[in-house]
Amino acid sequence: MEKNRDTILLEKVLEAFRDLTGQKAVFIKGALEFNFGNKKIRFKPLVVTRVDEATIGLALLNKDTVDQIIVTKHIPPEKAEQLRELDLPFLDTAGNAYINRAPILIYVQGRACQKKDTVGLVDPFRQLGVKVIFALLCNPGLENQTYRKIAKEAGVALGGIGRILNELEEIGYLLRRKRGIRLINKGELLQRWVTAYVEKLHPKLVLDKYTAVERQVDLLLGDTILPGNAYWGGEVAAAKMVKHLVPRRGIIYIENTPNELAFKLRLKKDPDGNIELVKKFWRFPMNTLEPLAPPILVYANLLAAGNGRNIETAKVLYEEKIQRIIT
Repeated sequence: MEKNRDTILLEKVLEAFRDLTGQKAVFIKGALEFNFGNKKIRFKPLVVTRVDEATIGLALLNKDTVDQIIVTKHIPPEKAEQLRELDLPFLDTAGNAYINRAPILIYVQGRACQKKDTVGLVDPFRQLGVKVIFALLCNPGLENQTYRKIAKEAGVALGGIGRILNELEEIGYLLRRKRGIRLINKGELLQRWVTAYVEKLHPKLVLDKYTAVERQVDLLLGDTILPGNAYWGGEVAAAKMVKHLVPRRGIIYIENTPNELAFKLRLKKDPDGNIELVKKFWRFPMNTLEPLAPPILVYANLLAAGNGRNIETAKVLYEEKIQRIIT
């Protein structure tokens, strides 16, 4: 039987922590519990493959409501210092750690990454899984449809659907009953999906960056009509969905070649441009009057930006548009 990636990562992290500090720490009932003499501290683990802006955005988003600790394979010194400055607890498999809960203060950084494990691991958050999970989160009940239907909506090959569903069950995000199956722990699954999308899928889909030759303000306000099969994401979509910010950057998901859209919108290539054209990856129909990407994807775009105004907007978007979808 294949091993659960999360379980192995947590075991290695806690082993490294005990070796370094001599302090007992256990994973129990979905939380990491640390015993420092008579003081116990509990954290909900935010398990990620690496720490990026989306991870930091999620941690900051939940900081006031959930006592989380970032758990990952390795945190380089510059990221460790950034997390310490933001007072975001973390642990990695090399023994790097930050916990600041009076009277306890632990800060270790600079320890080298361990060699990559070669054992087979359960991991539904690879590129195929990111697409499938996205379709499932956006379309409640899709998990009970045929594998062929799920594959069609997710825009993936049929062959991998069964394994992805089995892996989601293995790590606690899917429940099988006699009457059918359903996704569970969707809020946590969404967090995991955001970091996986930003790290593993989005970079593969980016086509190029552009700057508008003219009428850039109108374009970023979403007043420019997009051609068919093109959808606003990021700040522009968020501004239209919750009207909480003035867009400064734009993401457009497209099915056709970027040259066609760039010509129609009068865009020129610019590596520092504020308009990003990205390949559209989902195939389920959009039931919106305006050409906007699904709210869950816009949420990920905002968190990936890693700035305060977008994180605050992501929180509003979650409360107004996403929470009802995933409950």
